[in-house]
Amino acid sequence: MTVLSARKMVCDKLSDEFDTLLKPAEAAKRGIKDQINLVKSKLSLMEFSPVGEINAAATGLENSVKDIIPEANAPDISEITDFIASCNFLNTNLMFKNPIALLKGGVASAIAQAGGFVDDLTDLLPEFDAGQLLGNLLNKFSGAGLGLPGALGITGIMQAADKIINCIAGRCGGDFTARVTDMTDTLDELYTDLNLVSDPTDANWGEFDIDKIYDDVALSTQERLQMTTVVESVQNSQTAVTDAISDTVNATKSAARSVEGLF
Repeated sequence: MTVLSARKMVCDKLSDEFDTLLKPAEAAKRGIKDQINLVKSKLSLMEFSPVGEINAAATGLENSVKDIIPEANAPDISEITDFIASCNFLNTNLMFKNPIALLKGGVASAIAQAGGFVDDLTDLLPEFDAGQLLGNLLNKFSGAGLGLPGALGITGIMQAADKIINCIAGRCGGDFTARVTDMTDTLDELYTDLNLVSDPTDANWGEFDIDKIYDDVALSTQERLQMTTVVESVQNSQTAVTDAISDTVNATKSAARSVEGLF
């Protein structure tokens, strides 16, 4: 194999990888565009609630989520292990007799409960309706909402695709000029359709551009602040679950090492 043929082989592989990489983003594009249009419609028609009501709802959501998740302390760990010991279904099940497996298995249920708390607020405050839609969009960009291997989200996909273009443009020569143009056009269209920050020098490169959404519907500074509070509250209701269970799992592992035969 000559140097030129080796280079072409790598360039062809990168070109194919670009197409493979973008398939999930292309597949998700229509649904995401629909969600973007829906949230813009809701925001443009919204009569914003008093700030005090928004802050109280955010605090109430945080407290409700805390009530459904264990803490990484001895009493909560003891409660879980005691429950397993007293329940024949759990203590005879190969998976669930281990409290760590039981904790990890409860993540989806706890997140669903947290989502139910948000659902309750959407009936009371319109900001939480729009905030929930924005939260769902953010999950797709982070990887949580696409179900991809390794939780690679759209942001990661777009950044990787941009790097592939740079590699091909820099190393593959004139035979790939048309291909580079085609890939660049495809990526630029996705950046626009998916409402992404397209500038690689921007700290938020590849991320969902919430500010542009707010610009497009002409939200005031105060309205933006209220939506920021709501979106953060919705997102935190999920991360609080995963973070708390992860901490409890680590504490349980530590307890198992220090107390031989705990499980």
